[in-house]
Amino acid sequence: MVTTSNVSTIQAGQYYNKDDYYSRTITHEDFWFGKGLLSPIGDDIPNPCKSTITPLSQDNYEQKVNTLKDELTPDAKKLAIDLTFSPPKSISIAMLNPALKYDLLDAHNQAVKNVLTFVESNYVVWRKHTNKDNRTENVKTKNALFACLQHRVSREQDPQLHTHCLLFRKTMINGKIMTIEDRFIHSNQYLFSLMYDNELSKALQEKRIPLRESTSNDQKNIHFEIEGINDTLIDHFSKRKYQIQDYQANQGFSNTWDGAHAAGLASRRPKPLEGLATLEKEWRKSIDNLGGFVINKSTHHKDASRLLKINDILKKSIDQLQEKSYAFSKSDLMIEVYKQGIMLGITVSEFENIFEHHLQSTLIQVGFRQLNNEIYFTTPKNLARAKYIDSLLLSPQIENYSTLDQNDANSKIDILSSNLKLAQGWELSKGQKEAINLMLSSSNKYIAVEGIAGSGKTTMLEQAKLLYEAQGVNVIGMAFTGKAAEAMESEAAIPSHTIHKYLNDLSPTTTHNSWDFSSVKKAETPEVWVVDESSMLTDHLLSNILEASEKRNAKVVFLGDPNQLLPIGTGNAFARMTRKDNEQVPTVRMMEINRQEEGSNLRKTVEALSGKFENIEKQSPLSYIDDSIKEIPQRQYRLNSVIHEYCNYTVEQQDKSAILVARNNDRNEINSEIHNRLVEKGTLKNECLLTSVNQYGIESSNPYAIGEKVIFTKNDYKLKDTNGETVGIKNGQLGKIININGPKITVQTNTNQNVMFDTREYKHFDYGYAMTTFKAQGITVDNALIVHDSTQKNSNTRNKIYVDVSRAKKSVKIFTDDKEALVKQAKRFQQKITSSTFTPYITKGKERKTIHVSKEKSKEI
Repeated sequence: MVTTSNVSTIQAGQYYNKDDYYSRTITHEDFWFGKGLLSPIGDDIPNPCKSTITPLSQDNYEQKVNTLKDELTPDAKKLAIDLTFSPPKSISIAMLNPALKYDLLDAHNQAVKNVLTFVESNYVVWRKHTNKDNRTENVKTKNALFACLQHRVSREQDPQLHTHCLLFRKTMINGKIMTIEDRFIHSNQYLFSLMYDNELSKALQEKRIPLRESTSNDQKNIHFEIEGINDTLIDHFSKRKYQIQDYQANQGFSNTWDGAHAAGLASRRPKPLEGLATLEKEWRKSIDNLGGFVINKSTHHKDASRLLKINDILKKSIDQLQEKSYAFSKSDLMIEVYKQGIMLGITVSEFENIFEHHLQSTLIQVGFRQLNNEIYFTTPKNLARAKYIDSLLLSPQIENYSTLDQNDANSKIDILSSNLKLAQGWELSKGQKEAINLMLSSSNKYIAVEGIAGSGKTTMLEQAKLLYEAQGVNVIGMAFTGKAAEAMESEAAIPSHTIHKYLNDLSPTTTHNSWDFSSVKKAETPEVWVVDESSMLTDHLLSNILEASEKRNAKVVFLGDPNQLLPIGTGNAFARMTRKDNEQVPTVRMMEINRQEEGSNLRKTVEALSGKFENIEKQSPLSYIDDSIKEIPQRQYRLNSVIHEYCNYTVEQQDKSAILVARNNDRNEINSEIHNRLVEKGTLKNECLLTSVNQYGIESSNPYAIGEKVIFTKNDYKLKDTNGETVGIKNGQLGKIININGPKITVQTNTNQNVMFDTREYKHFDYGYAMTTFKAQGITVDNALIVHDSTQKNSNTRNKIYVDVSRAKKSVKIFTDDKEALVKQAKRFQQKITSSTFTPYITKGKERKTIHVSKEKSKEI
């Protein structure tokens, strides 16, 4: 494992006077590393390419630190970056065997040096700015200086070998001393960590040290330990690990690799000054009491298929990455390869050799990103798919897909709106009218309606459907989630399914996600497909929708909000097709908000987050609801405050409220505690244990009661209501338990249908008080209680905060650990790499988006 942190000028100067310096063996294990002949401290440090290690002593360390301080400005706070290398715990324990000690230490040092060489060659960057043309360039200097300080003891006085490698923030280029841009180091620490683990794995196996596989706490990543050191010993000497986990849970750090790293830094405390000899004696005694350990060196043999295995891992990694993103960097690929290859121990040189081979066959260079200073690659599959999408969206049209001409459409829309005004007291907004007009009168096969949250997209669809049906057109709805499909069906009266189910029905003989539309026939009556939640479309889904629509000869209306959560997978199809000033398809934008009260601070906040105001950098989009933001740093207090707020609502208010979170661990904890409190209050009655399946697909028994708010987590179109009629439910649909009879329960859904099922057969339901933002997208409530954890950086984008806030009609309260971080994250839209990231797309026949066919040319689609 590798972690990174900044070291101040004061910290660097005191490094030899604190921590466990006096508890280390002083055996000249510390060393200098880096291309010393080019280093900013002179040529007295030999080039590390030589096989010898250059010893580091307290005297020459302090001398170099003082020299480097002179190169800094008086107000400089950071002198160095500390890259700390820590091997698995079993290595530190095994080092208590004198026969193994130096083999293990040598393997660790070799892995450290190999990673530092890679860092120096690729991530030591100077930011060059040219005032003349106001241009910034990131220059790899390929020279640095590291002070590598060996430690043997953890802060909790357990055996723990680790090396602090202080990368001094000065480098030399063209004979001048410049400052290193440290963000490239910090942002790639996960890559360095996986690289070190692989290098160490290989070095240990070459020394015939037997390894066994182990897994991380989240059960996602593979790690290794030495065979012969059992988990009992590892747990006994892992007090610091459990201290970090407790701190992580109690202080609000996310349950991720980054969260653990942040908790480790925040929970540091000085090490007691106790002699290493004394500690080793105590450790050996503990080991004996726990049964000791025996490590039998393995027989060394050369694996003839090693390179083939590495090649297979690299090919598999490319396949996985191409389904996540249109293009990826070399470091993205290295991370995937290292995650899968840790038991093989894939070295940097082995990766480089096989990577070069794939550059000639399976990878296509598409561009360079200044943001992270890396070249990006795509695959023939992704490139072909993007070209296929563009060819359909941009190709000249022969057939006319309008239902009415523009004048007829406007006339009918005006009449419809006037009738609504007379009958119901409201009329269509300007944006709703324009959207309906485009749907009816555009001659294009593919069109888009972009509407911000609360702009009345569903209401617009309901009225558009009436006009389509009057012309004999069949309207079919589909959406990415079952919840959105259910809303289209119940609120807009458009028969709807999830996209996957609809495509599955068109291609019943193929497996999920690999459809074949070759036998699909042209529709006998005119069809319009309305694809809701189009902002979540991947290139894969879009290409299949387009192919199927070509076979059915159906017009397709893509409906979505590009400010909402982006697709999980390759591409960002909706944003590409509706890009302002360069649309691939004719597009209408609905910008009027109807959900929140006009003039309210909540409405202004949604408008600001949507991008309606241009002064976003000067004024926080959350400034209008500043009084509704509560800063509570400690995680448990923060969650308890949310729970308390929700439980103090009346039952009627609870039914119209939602708690929104980023991660499932927060959701699970909040839901469980709310259930317990509502049972105590007597709001929930007749509690009973029922079996359900959680988000990981694991069955568990949990208490449910009458009055419980639940959410369905899997589509089932065969469930029946209490009258025996098939009604079915959709993933994300909400309801309330109204009866429990043993394992059988009855749930009243939000569409007022009473669904009855046996929990031994259908098990995909959960508490519905708190939900992730992903699940909440598409719902509307009166009150939203939002949990914000600033350490969950990848989740907390402006898109996520926009979705959270825009769910509410009346009130929002945000509970955060860091208000300042929340404000910053609310300004940053999520960015996704697409084919247009590197190559501006050319819109053929751009004038098509403004053409509407005249009445005499109009015909049914």
